[in-house]
Amino acid sequence: MSVPAQIILLLASSAGLLDGVPLDQMKDAEKALAEAAATLPAAVCERFDTAATLSDEDRAKISECARGALTRFAPEPEAAEPVEGKP
Repeated sequence: MSVPAQIILLLASSAGLLDGVPLDQMKDAEKALAEAAATLPAAVCERFDTAATLSDEDRAKISECARGALTRFAPEPEAAEPVEGKP
């Protein structure tokens, strides 16, 4: 697994972005994150090797990328039960 793929997976995991992914879809979600890592800006990926820490802006870009990759794994929202007297 590439360094960008490892970092996007770690940040997604620590941010709770994988919490709603069904267990039977976890491998597919990890693959989607690895594919998304390839779309991270080159400047961000360069800092993986050169910077001691990631900036807040870098973390935000990585998290945004991870959220986009994981949208198809989000559980369907449950339909709200109708309240009596309201449609």
